[in-house]
Amino acid sequence: MVAAASVLIVIALIWLLLLNPLYSSQEQLAQRVNGKSTLLVELQQRAASRVSQPATSKLQGLDQSIVVVIDRTTRLRGLSPYLKRNQPDGNNTVRLRFENAPFDDLVTWLNEVKVGYGLNATSASIDLAGSPGRINCSVVLERSGA
Repeated sequence: MVAAASVLIVIALIWLLLLNPLYSSQEQLAQRVNGKSTLLVELQQRAASRVSQPATSKLQGLDQSIVVVIDRTTRLRGLSPYLKRNQPDGNNTVRLRFENAPFDDLVTWLNEVKVGYGLNATSASIDLAGSPGRINCSVVLERSGA
């Protein structure tokens, strides 16, 4: 009877210490893979919808100062609270500093000012801001076609 009880205890210990953690970690990994797959599909759909949007062929705001265009477009996009510096550097160049800005909104805005206003990012420095999806960014925009 003691031998049978010790065999049962050994089997229970093997299950609790070795097999059960392996099975539970495998289930957690499978759930993470499913979550990442769902995220990948969503990102691909968003990318496809952005590519299929028609591009503006005529540049706007060529008669306006770059600073005015940036001020107006950041307000429209909701990025003005994150714009900490807007420093003109000549007639066709401006240096910007965004802090704790939402990455997706900032990238969308950069595309909008490039396509709609001919403002190209000639250099950028991007750092994580601490919370997910937020960045600190220094960017230099230059007007083309002016």
